[in-house]
Amino acid sequence: MTVKADRRARVAIFATHPPLPRGPHLLTREQVADSQRTRLMAAFTELMAERGYAAVRLAELVTRAGVSKATFYEHFADKEECMLAACEHFFRTIIEAIAPFVAEDAPTLNAFLCNVITRYIEVIEGDLTAARAFLVELDAAGPKARACRHRERQAFIALFSQRHEQYRAGDPSLAPLPMISYEALVDASRELVRDRLDSAAEPNLTELIPDLTLTFTAMFKGAAAAQDTESKPVPGPAPSPHRRQSGADER
Repeated sequence: MTVKADRRARVAIFATHPPLPRGPHLLTREQVADSQRTRLMAAFTELMAERGYAAVRLAELVTRAGVSKATFYEHFADKEECMLAACEHFFRTIIEAIAPFVAEDAPTLNAFLCNVITRYIEVIEGDLTAARAFLVELDAAGPKARACRHRERQAFIALFSQRHEQYRAGDPSLAPLPMISYEALVDASRELVRDRLDSAAEPNLTELIPDLTLTFTAMFKGAAAAQDTESKPVPGPAPSPHRRQSGADER
């Protein structure tokens, strides 16, 4: 199934906000605050992607964002709060980008999986800097950062498990899966993307789409066949031709 072009436009994780004009301007206080906050989150994301969370320094952050330290503290209590806000924004942007494909009724399970996986990869490839910050460096940023990632993980697990159940309702050939299957698919997909982000400056993530789609589809559609084998006895090893016979043959 082909994803409609009008919904495949590149998604900006952090919309570009140029430095505010000096002197009098017509911007509202809310517009000024939004610009400052977005630029701080974007600058933090860049620094975190470049050198990791622990190496981000406030002085460099505010310089890159084009604001003062006083302005930083108007928006965030500390650098962890800034990082968490940027992290939440990153994952929320991904969820919102795939939302149209979740809302629609794709004709087949395979079409649904292809659409969602394609859009996810497109968003990641559209901002590799943010992807490296929050898929590669995030785990070293402390327990609150990992909790942010866990919420995103749970959202995707719920998405796939619920949609699988919906397709099962109309297709008796589809069998149920344990929750660990959805967890494994989501975790494996993230690790594949993370490994490519960590090992190449310009990774080709698009090449993952057909294989990920096939893997998800095989898991969902193959559940019935896999469960059929559970009740069948597993053949034991064949007897050795040199094994001594019992009973009268031993005498």
